[in-house]
Order: sequence, then structure tokens, then C-alpha cells
Amino acid sequence: MEKFGYRLVWADEFDGAELDRGIWRFEKGYVRNNELQYYNDEPQNARLEDGCLILEARDDGKDGMKYTSASVNTRGTKAFRYGYFEIRAKLPKGQGMWPAFWMLGTKGHWPDCGEIDIFELIGGGAGRDDTIYGNLHWRDRDDGSYHKLCGIPNTCVLTDETFGDAFHTFGFEWTPEKTVWYCDDKPYMYCDITKPGMEAFQGEFFFLLNLAVGGNWPGSPDGTTVFPNQYVIDYIRVYQ
Repeated sequence: MEKFGYRLVWADEFDGAELDRGIWRFEKGYVRNNELQYYNDEPQNARLEDGCLILEARDDGKDGMKYTSASVNTRGTKAFRYGYFEIRAKLPKGQGMWPAFWMLGTKGHWPDCGEIDIFELIGGGAGRDDTIYGNLHWRDRDDGSYHKLCGIPNTCVLTDETFGDAFHTFGFEWTPEKTVWYCDDKPYMYCDITKPGMEAFQGEFFFLLNLAVGGNWPGSPDGTTVFPNQYVIDYIRVYQ
């Protein structure tokens, strides 16, 4: 299988009976960003169903947190450098929902390791449920300053639907010279990573998939937010 001149080298089609825990590691508890969920590894929050991985946010609470959800990653199991990375997914919607597919460098701590946000969505009605964001985060190795966002616009916006109405593909092309973000095979952001201080993006990165609830960026759920709320992933594919 090929795409954009790259050859498929790894994929998870999520078509088994259970998530492969030899590849995917679960985060547990409260993790970051003043979010409101407890990350669980229970089937009600993360399971395979009808050939998809479902990450489900619920308002059942645990250990003092108001909500439960799931976050999985490939730290220590799968890491890649360069290629084309694609996820096909149907996203949750509603105030406070924060699904993401992102990558962290395997060397050092954040932000020195570098962060690649293949996509994030901040739920909450018009102008939010129809918009995804791509981004980079890094620390300049020359002067020690923290940076994020190296392309404008860094959003893909649907015109007559939300990302929760149907499945869409979100792609990321990465070479030694550039990074390019795609939505449904169309590029929407470009970044030159040969600039001084961006050396983190020449190393290996691992995957993270999570559905956060609340936090610094989206704010808290409100009376319009529906629970349970699902982030449904059909596949993840890596081409090089």
C-alpha cells in the first residue's frame, strides 16, 4: 500500500478483540493541563468495537475527578522518524471535549524533546466542533526559549458539518526539511524545520491518542455536553 509516494511500513487497524497492550500503553489518573478526567484502562473507557478503537469519556468520576476517559501511547514500543502518518477517525463534539493525536520525542523531557500535534479539536459548538488544529512545540536549543506554532493558518475548518458527523482523515508529512499537515488529503499547514534551534524534530517520536475533558484550552463541560462521548479511531497508518 502506498500514499503520496510513501510505502506502508506499520499500521494498527484495530480489528482484533482487544487493544494490543504490547504496543499501546495506558496513562492512568490525572496527567496534565488542569484537565478534569481520570484516565482509566477499563473497557468502558477504551475498547475495540466493530473494527475501531473507541476512547470514551464518561461522567462517572473516579478518585476525586469528575469524569473518566482514556489515553494510550506507544512510548517504548513504537517510534518513528520521518514519513507520512495518518489517522482516520470520527471525533467527539461538545463543550469541554478535547481529542488529540500527537507525538513526543523519545529523548529528554517536554518541551526539549519536541511535540508534534497531528491534530487537536476543542469541542463547543459552531467554530469549534468544525475546526481542527495542527501544531509544534519545542525549546530552541540555541537560546533556550520555548516556542509553539510555526505555521499560519494552523487550522482546517469544515464548511457544512462537524468532525463528529462522519469519519475524516488527518495526516502529517515529515521530512528532514519540512512538516506538512493534511485534512482529508488536503494540506493546510507547512513548517520549515531546518531553522536553527529545531533539532528536536530530527529524532524519533512516539504516538499518543487521548480524549481529555476540560482543561486550560477547552474549558469545562456544561449543560449542553453529552456523556458518554466517543472518539472513534478506524486506523493509524505509517508510510515511509
